[in-house]
Amino acid sequence: NPNREKIEELAKSMKEIEETSIAARNYAIEEKDSEVPFFFPRLDGSEMRSRWDMQDSPPDILITNYSMLSIMMMREVDNGIFEETKKWLQESKEHIFHLIIDELHLYRGTSGAEVSYLLKLLLKRLDLKPDHPQLRILASSASLEPENKDSRKFLKDFFGIEGEKFEI
Repeated sequence: NPNREKIEELAKSMKEIEETSIAARNYAIEEKDSEVPFFFPRLDGSEMRSRWDMQDSPPDILITNYSMLSIMMMREVDNGIFEETKKWLQESKEHIFHLIIDELHLYRGTSGAEVSYLLKLLLKRLDLKPDHPQLRILASSASLEPENKDSRKFLKDFFGIEGEKFEI
């Protein structure tokens, strides 16, 4: 049952965004200031603007944080996003799922273990294993060292795959 009030609120916000974008473009034309429109969001691009859009047509790229990923994995309404991705992976061995993690070194201790388990659950839901040929993991970190045994152990523990399989 869609929340009519939330849908109307979203529609109102999107209308305001569109009106602001048009006003910015008009201002740029009148004032000959071509930079102004880039400071205002536009709704005519490929970026999805609502969760309903993502549920109807799962995106090729999903940018999220671990809290929202955890919520999405629990909600039945978001199942399609994961099922479509899983189906896409099964269609061709050349389809590669990219998991990108920023600031990997911050995920240590209890909270790091929780994020690690969440990512393992995500991979399991997509029928992937940490060493699956259709999985690429890219992570940024300021403190992992290629020759450091602790860095390799951290990767092994976090992803569940031998640290030697990672290029640092």
